[in-house]
Amino acid sequence: MVNPIEWINSLIKLRRDVQEIRRDQADSFRKEAQRIIDAFNAHDIPPNEVMRILPEGMLDDPSEFENAQSLKRHLAKVSPWAQATLCLEPAWLKGRSNVPHKRVCSYKDLLTLAEFLQQKEHESADMNRFSIHVFKQDALPFDRSEGPMVIVLEETCEEVDDVPYQRFYYLSEGLEFGPFHCMLNLMHVVAFAHHYGIKVWGRTMKPACLIRLDQGVGFIPDLWRGELFKPWHPEDILWRGLTGDPAWKERMQADLDTGLRREGFTWLADKIEADRARFSAGRQGVVSS
Repeated sequence: MVNPIEWINSLIKLRRDVQEIRRDQADSFRKEAQRIIDAFNAHDIPPNEVMRILPEGMLDDPSEFENAQSLKRHLAKVSPWAQATLCLEPAWLKGRSNVPHKRVCSYKDLLTLAEFLQQKEHESADMNRFSIHVFKQDALPFDRSEGPMVIVLEETCEEVDDVPYQRFYYLSEGLEFGPFHCMLNLMHVVAFAHHYGIKVWGRTMKPACLIRLDQGVGFIPDLWRGELFKPWHPEDILWRGLTGDPAWKERMQADLDTGLRREGFTWLADKIEADRARFSAGRQGVVSS
């Protein structure tokens, strides 16, 4: 038989729990604190390890990073630091956007990409800390691929306690394989990567994950788990031979050269053409020998 007193007490407790949940859901400070915790977890930095990169004196008690209720009291200091450390989108931290990572889009805007990379080189001359990842949904050659194209820049940051951490940027928005200007944008990214010595990786991803990645919804490291491990070579688009239809590539390379010179990047067009000639001569030498 149910004890009436216990039954009433359980109802009172349930009501209090529901009220507390509703208060938490309406608490914008708590939500922001939870986003910060979620962001570090997604970047493989759990709360108990955040202290290794946290500036001295920002939090006296490391356990305050374990739950949003305690962390929210320190948002004035922690939120700007977290935003800068992981390069998070400020509007996402405040709950005004669903996209946590910053975008640096260069579609028909070469100068934006050039200035961004120059700024990163100014911060540190070691551009080997970067790598670029180009995601698509099929295993076809890039000149015959279809569907979304997502370009991600990964930055490996300084090691703390011998453990590095990464942050991510989108270098694309709404690109697709096939359309001329989208493919030309890919060539621009690969061309600048070649200049800076940044490795470019081609990756294939499950369509559902690729759509979310293209929309920017969710953390890039989490969505990365949808990779299908069918690598390809985006940098081949710059060079004669290798993968891709030769006639198509020749037309695209000519358009790349014209566009770079028109936008004031003659030095980059000259460098690519010189490297292209040197690469072709090297291949011919290998074949003839």
